[in-house]
Amino acid sequence: MDSFLLSEIHIDGVEKVSGRLLSCKLNLDVLENVSPQQISEAIDNLFSSLYFEKVTYELVPAYD
Repeated sequence: MDSFLLSEIHIDGVEKVSGRLLSCKLNLDVLENVSPQQISEAIDNLFSSLYFEKVTYELVPAYD
């Protein structure tokens, strides 16, 4: 798969940092096509902020 439509971003389990700050750190646009490489870079960028010991993500297919 070269790219897919990113329809939503949910951030869970965050207490010390705002979800808005994290969304900005991800630098991904909702309702835009993104590549797996862009997702990987976004997670690396988030982890490099040093706010976290671990960052995980899940891609969930959207069904019509």
